[in-house]
Amino acid sequence: CIRDRPYYIGTNQYQLRFFGPSGESRSESFSKVLDQSVLEQGSVGVSAGAMVRDQDHLKQYYLHTNWAVTENITTGLSLINQERADGDWQFLPKLSMNLLGGENLFQLNLAHSGDGYALGAALQGSSDNFDWNADWQSFDNFSSWESAQTELIQEANLSLNTNIEDSSLSLALSANWKEYMQLDDSLQVSAQLAGQFNRLSYSNNIRWQSS
Repeated sequence: CIRDRPYYIGTNQYQLRFFGPSGESRSESFSKVLDQSVLEQGSVGVSAGAMVRDQDHLKQYYLHTNWAVTENITTGLSLINQERADGDWQFLPKLSMNLLGGENLFQLNLAHSGDGYALGAALQGSSDNFDWNADWQSFDNFSSWESAQTELIQEANLSLNTNIEDSSLSLALSANWKEYMQLDDSLQVSAQLAGQFNRLSYSNNIRWQSS
């Protein structure tokens, strides 16, 4: 029973397989999102940790706190300390707000870095036939691991997943757009079509990127 399956923090991916009396089979995939900042009303969540970036072994320490104002609204404060390539450290406080409505989650984030700031918004959710995830970030004189070296101004991502009705096919679409100070804008679009025939699984990927 699907209701008896556990949910974990993050994106939960599930695949259902159906078998017919003559040996035929088909599969359907779907996902459910459980964000770590979504709590019961009045609850407070605290998390802390450290990480090391693979490519240059720079360190980061963080402390996150979340407070559920209502059943649908959660606010958060993050204190992040990142090591820079020159050996110095930078302190990045971050405010967040999460609005939960049905199967949809809207997130708004504001981070500060010296004289600059970063603003971000994200929407993720699902319906009977689709799962989607969209996010946008804007940087104004903001320095962090994500934007320091590339002089990134804006970035947007969009992903859409669906199962084609009455078939064993699933379709995944994604797009990424970036705007830089000195470089040309970058746009990448990809699609994946996957399915199953008897016991054979197959997939096809298409990707396009602006030059």
